[in-house]
Amino acid sequence: MEIIRILMQFIGLALTVYSFAIFLRILLTWFPGNEFGQIGAFLGRITDPYINWFRRLSFLNIGGVDLSIIASLITLWIARSIVANIALTGSLTFGTLLAIIISAIASALFFFLTLFLILAGIRLLGELFGVNTGGRFWLVLDQILEPMVYRLSNALLKGRSVSYQNGLLLFAGVDLVAILFGRFLVGLLVSLLQSLPF
Repeated sequence: MEIIRILMQFIGLALTVYSFAIFLRILLTWFPGNEFGQIGAFLGRITDPYINWFRRLSFLNIGGVDLSIIASLITLWIARSIVANIALTGSLTFGTLLAIIISAIASALFFFLTLFLILAGIRLLGELFGVNTGGRFWLVLDQILEPMVYRLSNALLKGRSVSYQNGLLLFAGVDLVAILFGRFLVGLLVSLLQSLPF
């Protein structure tokens, strides 16, 4: 039994490192044209075969948005959590499995919501301090944020026009509320599922 726990801990560590490699790969794709030399090539060689398996699943491409990378990360997080639970307790119940799946999906969602909140905060600080936002970093930041900001603004304000700065404030506020309220609800659901006797 002790050998199985040690093996599960090793597998969990390997899954964590691989998830981090995929996350770095994601960050590199946000800055097109920058190959980052041998590091980018190495990350591509070790992560692309796994991600490409998810890219073949057509339902992960919704309206031109490729969700394959997110699905690949969620799958790794679920596997890592299952392995960690087995390493810790030596068993796995159905309720715990459901809790792990919901928690992993929610963690991925909250990770991206938090990342977008940080990016919106950086962009707002740039506006607040009058930074010249014509540079490459700011352009990439706007390419990431603008579509989400304007979609949310149009949905909540029924098409009324809003400045980009006010749209960013609205986006950041809704994002923060979604993170806080979502974490509370997910925490309740996960606790309920983990308490199931089967």
